Amino acid sequence: MKQLSQILSGLSTVRALQVFQLLRFTGFFLTGILLAKSTVGTTTIGIYETLMFLSAATGFFWVSGILNSLLSSYSVTEEQQQGQLLCNTLLLLSFFNVLLILLLKIFESDVLQITGTGIQPYYNQILLLMLFNNPAFLAEYILLLQDKKRTLLAYGALVFTLSLLLTVLPFYLGGNLDQSLKALILLSITKFLFTAYLLSRQNFSFTGTKAIKQQLFLATPLISGLLISGSAEYIDGFLVTSHFGAEAFAIFRYGAREFPISLLMANALSMAMVPVIAAKKNEGMQELKQEGKKLMHWFFIPVCILILFSHEIYPFLFREEFLASASIFNIYLILLISRMIFPQTVVMGLQQNNILFRISIIELISNVFFSILLLNLIGIRGIAYGTVIAFSIEKLLLVIYLIKKQGIPPQAYTDLRSWILYSLTLLACFLLAS
Repeated sequence: MKQLSQILSGLSTVRALQVFQLLRFTGFFLTGILLAKSTVGTTTIGIYETLMFLSAATGFFWVSGILNSLLSSYSVTEEQQQGQLLCNTLLLLSFFNVLLILLLKIFESDVLQITGTGIQPYYNQILLLMLFNNPAFLAEYILLLQDKKRTLLAYGALVFTLSLLLTVLPFYLGGNLDQSLKALILLSITKFLFTAYLLSRQNFSFTGTKAIKQQLFLATPLISGLLISGSAEYIDGFLVTSHFGAEAFAIFRYGAREFPISLLMANALSMAMVPVIAAKKNEGMQELKQEGKKLMHWFFIPVCILILFSHEIYPFLFREEFLASASIFNIYLILLISRMIFPQTVVMGLQQNNILFRISIIELISNVFFSILLLNLIGIRGIAYGTVIAFSIEKLLLVIYLIKKQGIPPQAYTDLRSWILYSLTLLACFLLAS
């Protein structure tokens, strides 16, 4: 126990957040496996995935935008005002969340028409889950910014273990999706109360709406950019449901996962480095380069192996119905190439958020265009290829912006030699597997 405590205390903030995201992935991944291995039908799994998809699709952009703006502004905010900044963040999250729930309730029939009527019996439950769950994401950011690494990891281990158990146990004990959702609602309420507890320990006093307006001004480009660029994933989902139905959606969702560990670790690195670059640009970019190189060493070779053996792995982990997911999975694995270069982190650290919004518009247009074009040419796999193309275009444009407007070459924050070598190896494995 003492050795574990020493290991945790020695973790950097970046590494602690990566471990936290790894815990999140492990919970989600095991949930998928245990649901697929249970007696639950593919249609029920499709309904569950659609509900989780609805929650993520309607909340990801404004939740991430507000929280990312917190990351870039916290380190440059005077210490006595940081508590107020956290409080304002919760107020913004709560306002947008209540507005979202009201809109989803008003336009319920339209939402059901898009997602399928199969989720109708559970619609109010997913709204209640979202009501408490979305603002509760602030808890992990508070712990991250205040460098409470051990608490962050303990919180992650507890929450993701409970989420896994509360999702799958009702099915294994003869229950149903309704009972599973009710259990998850109780967990979301507990998370929200923990977030409120963390805030209650801060020193703050309400100073009027000026500070909230300033934070919203900083967050707006991020929210808009994430809405446009991030919506590509959800547009893909809507294209699948509209063209192929709920059962095909489950097949697509089980394949459209990239390599989740690398995705979560890359996102964790990106988030953790934003305040570092905001405080010390050159030192932050050098640290980003070193940490990014480590991620390349960790993930490119395992991803190459996954590509070569995915068609054997999928039926073993899930079941025969999900064999078709392997081809989708292989295409999404190519996204690792784009994930391992971090121009967006530098841009956010420099607080040049408007460029993220502009480039995200181009990404969205590219995604819709290529997804529909390739969908009609090669079927459901074309949607996955469209995502890869669009995301690559976004990263390329951000790299060009940093070169032309900020005078920052990609080698300042990326080990280009390792990136090029690993990328070519991954593409070769993909072509061999195809």
